[in-house]
Formats: sequence, C-alpha cells, structure tokens
Amino acid sequence: MFVFAENTSSMLESPHVLKSPCLSFSSMAGIWWDLATGGVNHSIQGNGGEECMTYLPTWQRLCETALFVPLAVRTVLSTIPALDCSFASRPKNDSRYAVLTLYSLIFGAELAFKMISKTGIFLLNPCHITTAMQLVLLTMDANDRRACFLFRLNMYFMPGAFFALAFPILNTRTLPGEVFVYYAQHLAIILVPLYLMYLRG
Repeated sequence: MFVFAENTSSMLESPHVLKSPCLSFSSMAGIWWDLATGGVNHSIQGNGGEECMTYLPTWQRLCETALFVPLAVRTVLSTIPALDCSFASRPKNDSRYAVLTLYSLIFGAELAFKMISKTGIFLLNPCHITTAMQLVLLTMDANDRRACFLFRLNMYFMPGAFFALAFPILNTRTLPGEVFVYYAQHLAIILVPLYLMYLRG
C-alpha cells in the first residue's frame, strides 16, 4: 500500500502525467497562423513581405477605411429594402446539384493546396470569396431576397476572374494540379452566374 502511494505521488509530480491532452489557445493559434502564412515566400515579387506592407502609408489606409467602410455599409443597408426580386424562377433540378458538387470539389482542392503549402492567408483573395458566395447561391432559394442581393453583389466581383485568366500569376503554384485548379476555379466563377441566370435563380 505504501509503495502504491509512493508511486502515485511520484506520478502526480511528473510533468508528463495527468497533463491535459487539449492544446492551449496559444498553441492552436500558432498552428493556424503557420497554416496561414508559414509557406508564403517573401522572396517572390508581389507575394508579401516588407515591400507589400509599406506599399501604402498607414495614414492613407486609415483614411480610406474610415471613409469607405461606413459608406459601403450605409449603401448596402439602404438598397436592400428596394431590391426587386419579382421574377419567375424554375424549380431546382438535378443539374444544379451536379454543378454544386463539381464546384465544391474544385474549391475543396484549392483549400487543400493552400493548407498543404501553408499559404491559407491567400484564401481571403477576392476570387476565393467570390467562389464561396457562388457556392452559397447554388444552395439558396431563388425567391429569397438575400439571394437576389448576393447575386447582384457577386456580379461586381466577376471582372476579377477575367483579369486572372488574362494575366495569370502562376509562379507560386508549384504543387501538381495547382495550375489546373487555378484555371478551373476562375472559369467556374464566370460560368456559374451565367448558369444561374439560365435557371432564373
């Protein structure tokens, strides 16, 4: 009994025993930050680093944020009640689910590439945000006013996909299949709104 108690007390004193298996918040934050920025190569021009950080002075960033963010929010809130969504939509068909599945696979592959290369920060690029918006649109009811607003907002992002196809930046895409997914995603950004207009929803 004494031996058991002695062993138990030594086990309790050991730093490796009875330690919570859960990672601390700081550890988790470090892991996510590494997935987001750990693989960003600052030696490639235009791929981050000090040059990109100092491209605009701080005062200009603050002034533009203070001016344009409230203006954009006010514009959105004032135009939503005036949206006219009075059109006849067709019922959802099997092709819509097929498009949604294919598009999800393309975007899923892009997400996987970003995690593997530890460049998840680039998922905040406009084209990835547009892809997420279009995936949501493919699941929404056409008669929903929010879908109407989201679709019209999405149309403002579409020119970016044209520019990405016309002037592709591929020097950071080194994994097998990354270039293919780049073109597939940007083509889908252009084609999916046309498909939704064909379905009227």
